[in-house]
Amino acid sequence: MINYRDLKPAPKQVHHGESLKFAMDIQQRTLSEVAEYMGVTRQAIHRLCQTKKMQGDKAKRLADFFNLTEEEFVELKHRPITSVFDHYAQQIIRILVANHSDKLDGVQKIGKQLAAVTVSIKRLESK
Repeated sequence: MINYRDLKPAPKQVHHGESLKFAMDIQQRTLSEVAEYMGVTRQAIHRLCQTKKMQGDKAKRLADFFNLTEEEFVELKHRPITSVFDHYAQQIIRILVANHSDKLDGVQKIGKQLAAVTVSIKRLESK
């Protein structure tokens, strides 16, 4: 008899190209911008978008470009809400710091609250 409590979900399929397309969409970046950062052509980036597993340090470099860890970059497809929320939360904090530098205590509180929400969303998406 099968003990259903011992069953584990299938491992998440990694597709670096899908992560790249998703990151570009979230952060509204163009092929040209990514290509310039990577020092390659737009066509090379287009081909990367079709690549399931990138060779060498490409995934790490792309993660850096999108201000993500490599793990976050690879899992974008599986954690879309966390990724989008975290991106916009960072933008909110930058705007608050730029426009309310005289109220940094309040900005730090908001930053901590946004971070807590991000952690909660991440937990929900990992279930």
